[in-house]
Amino acid sequence: MTPMLLVLGIGTVLTFALAETVARRALRRSGYYVWTRYYRREMPGDPEVSTELEPLVRFSINSDGERGGECPNRSDVYRVLMVGGSAVESAANDDRSTWPARVEAILNSPEGLAKLCAGCVHVGNVGRSGLDMYNVRMVLERTLPRYAKLDAIGMMVGAGDMLRWCEAGAPPVELPESMPVSSAFAEHPEQVFGLHPTRLALVEVLRRLRMRWLRPLESRDNAPRWMVRARAMRRDAERVIHEAPDASRLLDQFEQNLDVAVQVAQAKARNVYLIQHACFRKDQYSAEEDGLFWSGGIGNAHRGDKVRVFYSTAVMFGVMDGINERIQRVGARRGVLCVDPEPAVTKSAKSFFDHFHLTPVGSAEVATFVADRMLRGR
Repeated sequence: MTPMLLVLGIGTVLTFALAETVARRALRRSGYYVWTRYYRREMPGDPEVSTELEPLVRFSINSDGERGGECPNRSDVYRVLMVGGSAVESAANDDRSTWPARVEAILNSPEGLAKLCAGCVHVGNVGRSGLDMYNVRMVLERTLPRYAKLDAIGMMVGAGDMLRWCEAGAPPVELPESMPVSSAFAEHPEQVFGLHPTRLALVEVLRRLRMRWLRPLESRDNAPRWMVRARAMRRDAERVIHEAPDASRLLDQFEQNLDVAVQVAQAKARNVYLIQHACFRKDQYSAEEDGLFWSGGIGNAHRGDKVRVFYSTAVMFGVMDGINERIQRVGARRGVLCVDPEPAVTKSAKSFFDHFHLTPVGSAEVATFVADRMLRGR
């Protein structure tokens, strides 16, 4: 090797090392975002999941890592943040059909703006599937410092804790671990880098720049098909558990995390709302309705587990009743309005496509109820 080539080689290595070091330091100073900023995807609806879902589902993320449009750059904007698990994310509904988006539309009505004394309303959706109460607390603690202004924060919480507990076999003491930072946030400063090309900070910087400048559109086909398989597992279960396990430890931990989360939210926003889950709850289900259910198994069908044992619907809703009691308790202790939209939602496949997730019709029913309580309970 000639001296010139050697110098060029050393210079290239040093330049790469310097650029990688700068990129890592820059990413370490970046914030926490639940979703990849500027991400977009389209997914066709699946009639086997529900005939009530839309034929095309768009999923769009703004510059704050929220599902939905950009927050208007106005001083008279009334800004709301909705946080929780999959029922808030509403992945099976189009951007405009999620219940947080419909709340935004209702609050932006002339009557809503007059009551809020605002020029416009923005509702950001940072719900993410799989988040339990500890994760929601973590999301609030790590994302709220980025917001210059928030007028209201709504939390729909509880189902994630119950389902994760069921997946682990309902342990009475040693509760399952919450999702790690890397699973709760699509972008965060704790990312681990390495020398493999896929783990370079430079690659991550280029990925984020591409997302911001080009706004690529991801297409997903048959994404909800796992739910059809999970329903078959529940239908053909080897055993269904009807005895209610001891959930006292789960409920205590839920209440502790919720109490901290409410205090964090109150330090940022003037109005905080605790929104209970709307559940597909009725005395007797038809065969078609019962066939919609897939959750409550010991194991995770979404991850590909072969689930053979399930907890009954009555057991799951019994735990949810205990969670709702703790929500009411924390709300009373912290002076926070608790909102229970379940009575306002039609108990049929028109509004639900499983135990907890809403069709566009159900989303509209929940949004109408929540928006009304937000306007009345300020």
